[in-house]
Amino acid sequence: MVPWLGVGHERSARVRRPLILLALAALVPLALLAAGLGFATLRQQQETMREDALSGARGIMADVERELDSYLEVLSILSQSPLFDGDAPDLERFRILATRIGAAWPIIDRIILSDRNERQVFNSFVEPGTPLPPVVDLEGHRRIMETGRAEIGDLTGPGPFSADGLPRATLRVPVVREGETRYVLVAIVSLDRLNEILTGRDLPEGWRPFLIDGTGRLAAAAAAPELVGTPAGENALAARASGLSGIYPGRTPAGDPVVTAFVQHPRTGWSSHVSIPLTLYREPLVRSAGLVALGGLAALVLTGTFAHLFRRELQASREEALSRERAARLESLGRVAGGVAHDVNNVLHVVLAGIALVRRHHPDERVERFLQPMKEAAEKGTQTTRGLLAFSRGGSGSKVATDLVAHVRGLEPMLRQALRGDIALAVDLPAEPLVAEVDTTQLDLALLNLLSNARDAMPGGGAVRVSLDTRTESGLGRVARLCVSDTGPGIPEEVLARAFEPFYTTKPVGSGTGLGLAQVYGFARSAGGAARIASPRGGGASIEMLLPLTEATRAASGDAAADEAPSPAVKRCESSDPCGRVLVVDDNEAVRTSTAAFLADLGFDVVQAANAAEALAVFAQNRSAPEMVVTDLVMPGAMSGLDLAEAIKARARGTTIVLVTGYSDAASEAARRGFPILAKPVDFDRLASLLGAEGRSAA
Repeated sequence: MVPWLGVGHERSARVRRPLILLALAALVPLALLAAGLGFATLRQQQETMREDALSGARGIMADVERELDSYLEVLSILSQSPLFDGDAPDLERFRILATRIGAAWPIIDRIILSDRNERQVFNSFVEPGTPLPPVVDLEGHRRIMETGRAEIGDLTGPGPFSADGLPRATLRVPVVREGETRYVLVAIVSLDRLNEILTGRDLPEGWRPFLIDGTGRLAAAAAAPELVGTPAGENALAARASGLSGIYPGRTPAGDPVVTAFVQHPRTGWSSHVSIPLTLYREPLVRSAGLVALGGLAALVLTGTFAHLFRRELQASREEALSRERAARLESLGRVAGGVAHDVNNVLHVVLAGIALVRRHHPDERVERFLQPMKEAAEKGTQTTRGLLAFSRGGSGSKVATDLVAHVRGLEPMLRQALRGDIALAVDLPAEPLVAEVDTTQLDLALLNLLSNARDAMPGGGAVRVSLDTRTESGLGRVARLCVSDTGPGIPEEVLARAFEPFYTTKPVGSGTGLGLAQVYGFARSAGGAARIASPRGGGASIEMLLPLTEATRAASGDAAADEAPSPAVKRCESSDPCGRVLVVDDNEAVRTSTAAFLADLGFDVVQAANAAEALAVFAQNRSAPEMVVTDLVMPGAMSGLDLAEAIKARARGTTIVLVTGYSDAASEAARRGFPILAKPVDFDRLASLLGAEGRSAA
């Protein structure tokens, strides 16, 4: 035993070493990638914040310049007034005009007119006759007198006549006559409008805008209006001196660190500023550091998880390959089973035709004693072939309205065969029909899967119960509850959580594919319902399929669905009358001749054809065209039985057509088009009824 353990340990080490290397190889680039992405994210987010702040400052500067320029334009127009012509201005009439302008633009606090002697000759704020002081801003006055150009000045005031003691902005234009600047017209503008511009900008929370005039004094600050008129901070002034725009560090009046973007107007010297709290500005850095750390941790966790899952994958790969191989074998077996079932159905068809003929010609009790066991054996063979067909189709059928009660009752013999002799089967079905839209092939397979699981769970024998009832489920409405329960040891809790997962199985390798309960779950979901599983502590397990009920009054079940198709309207064949001409089409000679013999015995004039081409040739002869056609659904050649039926229907509308099939996915389509369908081996009494000859004695 020790050498075996050594070999196992060595093999485990050989597997573990590349996994460790794989983990390390994956960890390094992942960590570097996480750090690089974090750093790039930091730079990008901070760059975006800087660009947004600069954009906000540009927008504020543009709005301020636009606002002040509009007032400067008004003042320039006013300077052209004829009231300033002549040797002395008409101050009385000018006062009336200035009063009207002040009423129209309340932001203009006052209008002042100064002469070349640097004396005020008019001030709209004071009453006429009041002595006026000299010019307050001599530098600005002299600049206008020298250059003759209008300008947006800096802050001034509050001035000798101020009522609130607050500084104002000044706008100056020259009054020029005959090429000479005679006066300077000044508008003193309130700063309230500038504050409105600042507060009207849609800036992120915490960001603070403010304005600085050309002399370096605070012109507007929405967050600190009490500081308007005071000198700006050193960092702001230094930044303005270094360029017309940029980013600089600083502090708020409360001492909080900020990063500020600014834009300065080259003509006026005014500048707009937008401050970002340093905590907000650095937030991307903090987040990025966290992302780097989280990325590294995630890389460790993911790499470890990947290594663990990869190791499990290595261990499970062979089992999964075997499962796929088994599934492929089952698929191949299903195709073979379908072909075998088709051939056996043809044989049983011939046998049942012979039994029907013997019964018609020898209806005595002595012969019946021999015929009845033969018929029962053939019917049992029919059930077996239909079970094979249920496996072979693999869910390719479509959903049909199915009476679950009748369908499960019909499956009971096959369900009993799926269990061993030491397992008792109880089937509990209600009396009333329960109709649901289901794929009957998948329903059959689901029940067989559940019984197979129950059988394997009880190697020492037990009991299985199949029950069907109705209930109302939240989200599904009225449903049929189809339940399969057993008396086995039960299902562990950890298995219950994964029981419906594909390829999950608790059986030994080679004993199960792990697809049985997955198929049950898929079937229930495809029917618009649900599947659930329960296992009480005392043992046993119950699997329920919840299937929504429909309002349908008719149902079809499996291959027998076709038998429920409405019978065509045909003329009844009385015992003394000939029954008309019928064409029998089938590529199997034994099936064709046995069916023809049965119909001929009923009194029909029978014509035979081996394929669709021969059948159409019969109709092309234009003499005594068949009134009825019995054709196989699957035939060799380009035309199927359904194609033939449509061609005959188009050529001779009154022809009664019955389709016969033993193995075809086209049966549901044929039934949908209204053709009656019989499943092989044919119920010959039903065939006689469809052709209008039921109860007719031997010819």
